[in-house]
Amino acid sequence: MELANFYHELIDEVVKYSRHGNSLDSDKNTSVSKNKIIQEVRRSIENHIEKWRLKQYEKLSSLSNDASDKDTWIFPLIQMGEFNITQDEKATCGILSSSPKGSYFRLATGYFNLTNTYADVLLRDCKAHISLLMAHPNANGFMGAAGPAGGIPHAYSLIARQFWQKVVDNNQRSRVKMMEYERSGWTFHAKGLWYYPPGSDVPWMTVVGSANLGERSERLHNECSSLHENASECSQDLQERRAPLWVRATVGLFRTYF
Repeated sequence: MELANFYHELIDEVVKYSRHGNSLDSDKNTSVSKNKIIQEVRRSIENHIEKWRLKQYEKLSSLSNDASDKDTWIFPLIQMGEFNITQDEKATCGILSSSPKGSYFRLATGYFNLTNTYADVLLRDCKAHISLLMAHPNANGFMGAAGPAGGIPHAYSLIARQFWQKVVDNNQRSRVKMMEYERSGWTFHAKGLWYYPPGSDVPWMTVVGSANLGERSERLHNECSSLHENASECSQDLQERRAPLWVRATVGLFRTYF
């Protein structure tokens, strides 16, 4: 219920700064700079985040040692790049860069267009094995579209090949796999991240939501994801070994969220 309330209030904050069609005429003589709007929206969303962070901090403090038996944690992640709110990007980079050797990530995106930041983290900082699943051109919704839009699936294929060349150039072929989804009559728009700790055949953490790991998601769109962490399927030994990932990947979230 609290998670739903958080999202509901977040939408309310965004709506305050959205312009409705029937108000355009009355507002056409009002000049408000883009920078001012960006500052106001950022301040409003940050205040919303801080309010809920404090609320959850108080709740966790009251639980005391009773929280030790909880095996599932959920962290909402907001990405509003134009307003310099980048929780999803920071959390994703933190998770990928702090994964130990022997761990495994599955990544899925309907539109493969990794930001330079994500590409650098995957190839330079990440120690885990990576499986990237993306849409084949035939499973892209733009396939067969008229005009320039029809070239979009091929553009994503080109970007994917360019990334694969970086994988080869960095001698990462044994660690990174790239796969395409293709099924007659189907399109592919799945997205997410699944983390498997060393020695586990089930995921212990997942990030699900609207973000595509691409330029538009990180820089232009307003996106919302959530990080789910569950340790119920891991042995005590695995939980203890993975503690550094938990600390390094989520400690930054507590400064600005909960």
